[in-house]
Amino acid sequence: MNLKKIRLTQGKTQSEVSKAVNINQNTYSNYENEKTDPTIETLINLARYFHTTIDSLVGNETPYLIDKSILNPECQKAIDRIIKLSERQCELINVYITGMLTAKKDQQNLINKYKGEE
Repeated sequence: MNLKKIRLTQGKTQSEVSKAVNINQNTYSNYENEKTDPTIETLINLARYFHTTIDSLVGNETPYLIDKSILNPECQKAIDRIIKLSERQCELINVYITGMLTAKKDQQNLINKYKGEE
């Protein structure tokens, strides 16, 4: 299981996770150490808590899905908001992101291109 990896990526303690999904901390520790397996109900609760899929929790990779568990909370929030945007709004977001990732000298060129001022 990927529970420990996911938990550490999100900066959570075993105590925080166990309280959030209403299980004993020792029980959760046993899941991470693969001494016992969680019930399907617990897996569902863990997947919801970590904003991921059960497949991801158990190591069954699904590359076509976004595993939000590896993202920090701000990135998770951004993705949740992007999903609701129109195609045109997504195009604008892509231009903005490209600008953020581009060297300073090229940023003004991108701004001008977007505004149609080439």
